[in-house]
Amino acid sequence: MVVNIEGNVRFINEAGVELFGRSSRQLMDHPLGLPLGNHQPTEIVIQQPQGKLIIAQMRVADIKWQGETAYLVSLRDITENHAAQEALSKSEEKYRQIVETATEGIWMIDQEDKTSFVNKQMAQMLGYKVEEMNGKSLFEFIDFGDNLEVQSNTQQTSENIARTYDFKFRCRDGRELWTIVSTNPMFDHSGNYLGSLAMVTDISKRKKMEQALSESEQRLEGILTSIQDVVWSCHADFSRLIYINPAAQMTLGFCLEELYDNSFLWWELIYPDDQELVQYHRQVVREIGHAEYKYRIRRKDGKIRWLSSRIRCVYDEKGNIIRIDGIDSDITEQKQAEEQLQYNATHDPLTHLPNRILFMDRLEHAIERQKRHPKFTFAVLFLDLDEFKMINDSLVHGIGDKLLREIAYRLQYGLENDDTLARLGGDEFTILLEDIEDIKDAIKIAKSIHLDLMEPFVLEGQDIFINTSIGIALSSSGYEKATEILRDADTAMYRAKADGKSCYAIFDRKMHERAVNRLQLETDLRIGSNKQEFSLYYQPIISLKTGQLTGFEALIRWHHPHKNLISPGQFIPVAEETGLIIPMGEWILKEACQQMKQWHNKFPQQSHLKIGVNLSSKQLKYTNLLNMIDSILRETNLDTKSLKLEITETLLMENLQAATEILLNIQEREIEICLDDFGTGYSSLSYLHRFPVNTLKIDRSFVMRMEPNNENAEIVRAIVHLAHILGLDIIAEGVETELQLEQLEQLGCEQGQGYFFAKPLPSLEVEKLLQNPPTWKYSDSP
Repeated sequence: MVVNIEGNVRFINEAGVELFGRSSRQLMDHPLGLPLGNHQPTEIVIQQPQGKLIIAQMRVADIKWQGETAYLVSLRDITENHAAQEALSKSEEKYRQIVETATEGIWMIDQEDKTSFVNKQMAQMLGYKVEEMNGKSLFEFIDFGDNLEVQSNTQQTSENIARTYDFKFRCRDGRELWTIVSTNPMFDHSGNYLGSLAMVTDISKRKKMEQALSESEQRLEGILTSIQDVVWSCHADFSRLIYINPAAQMTLGFCLEELYDNSFLWWELIYPDDQELVQYHRQVVREIGHAEYKYRIRRKDGKIRWLSSRIRCVYDEKGNIIRIDGIDSDITEQKQAEEQLQYNATHDPLTHLPNRILFMDRLEHAIERQKRHPKFTFAVLFLDLDEFKMINDSLVHGIGDKLLREIAYRLQYGLENDDTLARLGGDEFTILLEDIEDIKDAIKIAKSIHLDLMEPFVLEGQDIFINTSIGIALSSSGYEKATEILRDADTAMYRAKADGKSCYAIFDRKMHERAVNRLQLETDLRIGSNKQEFSLYYQPIISLKTGQLTGFEALIRWHHPHKNLISPGQFIPVAEETGLIIPMGEWILKEACQQMKQWHNKFPQQSHLKIGVNLSSKQLKYTNLLNMIDSILRETNLDTKSLKLEITETLLMENLQAATEILLNIQEREIEICLDDFGTGYSSLSYLHRFPVNTLKIDRSFVMRMEPNNENAEIVRAIVHLAHILGLDIIAEGVETELQLEQLEQLGCEQGQGYFFAKPLPSLEVEKLLQNPPTWKYSDSP
């Protein structure tokens, strides 16, 4: 196309006409304008009449056209090239934005392992700027120890092997950066290796979690290895062992390999009697998700061990059981300790026989068995050793325990395996005879026991003889509670003791009535003590030489609100048994001393009179007895010489050493000691001279049966003669007739008391007597 200097088209070829979309006439008549370009290619935009835009490359050259200066304009349609270039630019921009905004790092290295490109994310991950990394070797961003691994990876990549692997980079600040690296090789059109492209993902958090998990698993494994409990996991149906810790080797006796290899080995170890229990709880855990139970195993070495198992189910998201976890603890020592505690709780530590608890339990079972089987008969024997306390006190320390063990062995030897021998405590034993025919079987055992105990026990060179009183109660009475039949056997035993000891007695209803009466008496006695229903009566003691009053014996009387006057013979034994005799005895002593002091003050001419007070065996054992006596004498201001304490010879012999020491202390206070009921006990005459005694009292049983020249008169004569030899005074009890008084005077007896002189009198009656004291001689009447 030729354009003159006025901008008018002077010539245009067909290609130009097509390019502009107009006819040559239209173009030549229309001014085009001066073309600019400075002889350099220039891009212009041509708008065709239809509105289509054509991008053309324009070149301009100066020429002469038909004698005038003009421009030669060359136009080339580059619309398609321009569109392609624009599309490429847009594509490049898009990919650039993708690369720059990607969360993964992108790293390109050349065939020399130098960085040819990294994106901003990759640079930031390592703490660098992009320009700082470009051109640097890959090895500058890794630890020296990882060089070989990197070389191996790049070698495989260059061999057209795409790889993905975990890799550790070293950041600018020295931190480790764990990543997943996915590499792909790059080649030119000729297949020459150009380098590799890597996508790098930061997995530092995951690595830390993996490391923490690994450390946690190591700690858990360390714990599981060190604890003594067996920790295990198995398949949901118990068919396969998944895990078991090393403690199993010690507990079960098998190595872990044996347990893993044989899924049924553990089951085979379970004690046969416990397999049903274990199977039941395995079903329970699948139903409710957890279970606890105890069972036994037989170890590889044959030893039996107790295990306590706690198991639970592990479920998936859908609630299906995926496995069962458990912990089994060896509780053998605990079980043995429990069994020992149970044994200790139910057995006597001295004889190792069942104690009261176990005996009562077996007795309850026997009663329940009889309710189910009415023909089943059993009996209870209650044994109380006769005079064991006295024997024990006289033996060397510890011999009493040996004696009890020997007695237990001898009793057990004569019983059947189904029978139960128990020690209730002290010297009391009980026997439960089960499945007997009738009372004859129980009597046969009782007789056999008495026969066996007749043989002496030889302990440390000593022959010791002892026997027992036995009470028998038969189940035919229809007992509801064990305590009832034991109570009745105990009642029968006391009847046997009352019948002379070393014998047996069979319980009957009359015994029960007596026991109930005795219990009621005890209750009334306690109430009476609190309500002060007691009073003292005083029986005069007379000099048989002068007929004058020498003193009184204080005797307690019980004025029962419903039963009137109750004899001391009825309630004193009960007071002794219950211990009520201690406060009662203190009250008697204080009341008697106080009364005697009042009489001394009121009747000065009778200040020589003495008051006699009985001491019981319980009082003699009372550690505070001497202090009590001293306190009462100080409080009442009674002269010690006016007090006489009376004890029986049986009491003295039962507590020989202790009683002698106490009586010596009493004598040192110038208090007289009187040996009461002499002749009825079992004191040896060889001991009598050693006793701290001032007076002997002849028992009424001899005096009442005394006739001239009969046996009882001779006994009284001998007692009087003995007392005189020992320098002791004599008082005769139970003087009721003139003949008895005459005989006693002739035998040289110094004093007497009894109904011939006066009955026991209340204090008011005594005062009347003291106002006008009589003189008693055998020619007088009471």
